Amino acid sequence: MACKLSPAAIEAFGLLLIVVSIFVVTDQNGWPTAASIPPLVGAYLCIAANNQRSWLRFNVFQQLGLWSYAIYLVHWPILAYLAKFFSQEMLSTAFLVIMLACIFALGAIMHFTVERSRAYGYKFLALYLILLGGSFGAASADGFPQRVQNQLYYWQFATYVDGPFPRDALAHKLGNSSQQPSFLLAGDSFSRHYISDFIDRGFTFIAITQPGCYSAHSYYVSTPDAVPEYYKNCPLLYTDLLREAKQHPDIPIIRAQRWGEEYDEVIKRNQTGKEERVPMTTEVVQQDLYGMAQDFKGHDVYIILLPRNYDQPYGNRQALFNLKLLDNTVSNAIARRIIGNNSATIDSHEVNRILIATIEDIQKRGLIKDAQGKGSMHYIDTSPAYCHGPQGNECELLVDGVYPRFDPTGHFTWAGSIAPNSLILKEIGLPQGRVRTDFSPRDVPHFDD
Repeated sequence: MACKLSPAAIEAFGLLLIVVSIFVVTDQNGWPTAASIPPLVGAYLCIAANNQRSWLRFNVFQQLGLWSYAIYLVHWPILAYLAKFFSQEMLSTAFLVIMLACIFALGAIMHFTVERSRAYGYKFLALYLILLGGSFGAASADGFPQRVQNQLYYWQFATYVDGPFPRDALAHKLGNSSQQPSFLLAGDSFSRHYISDFIDRGFTFIAITQPGCYSAHSYYVSTPDAVPEYYKNCPLLYTDLLREAKQHPDIPIIRAQRWGEEYDEVIKRNQTGKEERVPMTTEVVQQDLYGMAQDFKGHDVYIILLPRNYDQPYGNRQALFNLKLLDNTVSNAIARRIIGNNSATIDSHEVNRILIATIEDIQKRGLIKDAQGKGSMHYIDTSPAYCHGPQGNECELLVDGVYPRFDPTGHFTWAGSIAPNSLILKEIGLPQGRVRTDFSPRDVPHFDD
């Protein structure tokens, strides 16, 4: 005889699916992948069970259910406001409690004053049609042009510009081919987000870059989503950098990278060609820095720290101002206080601390100096270019109040890279070049290979 499950058992299984999903579903494997099925099925089972004796029928849960859609509607504007005026360092427990209380309170108010009244008469219909027509009108005009000067070119400066430049982990001369290069720039996509402004300033330099590629003295790896034909070139990035440094011994080397957190595993360089995969740890970063000091003796090397407001210790890889990230940041901040941090990767703050400590040790011990006493290694923190205040936590996430400083993946936009580039050039002792102070079209960045 078939076993018939009780409503309580069905509901319990549905709740179990939902609870498990809290721990296993992340931004990387969530909607719209198969990982979104368990919480959906769990919610369906809880409803379908229709358990008359469920504790979910308690009045407090019933009220939250009634208010849920209104809460969903009001939470987004609140997060948008917080994203514009507050930084992640302010997401304390008290701050989160107050914010959640505001969201629930406003949701309840909207439920009783709007949703529950259901006063959908002709006035409501007329207002709806007016707003709908206004939305279509604004969309057809590309928004409100008076908000942004040179609206046509807004996205040229408001995004991470990556497309025009080679991305094959090989050396390319960018800028004016008739000029001598001023510096070497090497790394993954976190080196590429400086390129547009460097070219716009009139610099000529050698770029050796590949998105999603970690390539250093002892280890290398490409991220799983790297373009297949570029994957095989990742080990060559460091090799090309060594070759170009020997050919240009007197120009500074700038190394910018997602140090650590993006790469869960790395491949140890082995003379026999046999791959040995090991976890990415702080020791890996340290070994590669000491290896760079050995390989680039006599050169001036500048390591760019991960930028402030690029914070990803719990799987978030987007700038804080991005609304979706703030939504995730709030969720993760709450989760950290409930279940703690079980992340296996090293976060940006820890990486920066390791970079600073290791570079200071290399410089103090003179490990990068050659027999003539030449050579140095320094770190550059770009955050002072746009973060201020007593603790450096007040960060300007919009340029001219309009252009986002970061794109949704945590890269500097073209407009956002201008201030950091000015700081970098000052640190390495080069002139500022032609600094863009307006966002009207000028020479589009190009490269001569």
